[in-house]
Amino acid sequence: MKIKHGHCKHRWTSPTYQSWDAMIQRCTNPKTRFFSYYGGRGIAVCERWKRFEDFLSDMGNKPNGTTLERINGDLGYEPRNCKWATRAEQRLNQRPRSKAQRNNHSTGILGVYRRGNKFRARITVNHKVIWLGTFSTVEEAEASRAGYVQKMPEVPISK
Repeated sequence: MKIKHGHCKHRWTSPTYQSWDAMIQRCTNPKTRFFSYYGGRGIAVCERWKRFEDFLSDMGNKPNGTTLERINGDLGYEPRNCKWATRAEQRLNQRPRSKAQRNNHSTGILGVYRRGNKFRARITVNHKVIWLGTFSTVEEAEASRAGYVQKMPEVPISK
């Protein structure tokens, strides 16, 4: 018996179903473009979420302007580790990818850099770098950056 959830009709699929399907593909299909960043590095989908109906029951419909985010980027897709998040929220949770972020000044936290025995936080808004300050600990620098982004979630933010 086929379960009817109303998220796939003929060739139409809902945004929630599209997010679920993309998650499954990233984690299970080696031919998918981003598999190496997900399934290829051990990110998996919990057994429960391999059924769309269970994913929908746990996450609800995808709100407009959001995408599926893993709260801890090193853990898999499961109810306790996922939420619907805006792009601005997700940018705070990215793994660093640029060469500058991998050099000796990198902390592994987006927008937080080591300078001597201090830590500097910065954000880029509309292609302009805004330095948020110098801090004694990496946690203070990260909190400063996160606080700034929370105050201005509608602003397009990059590295």
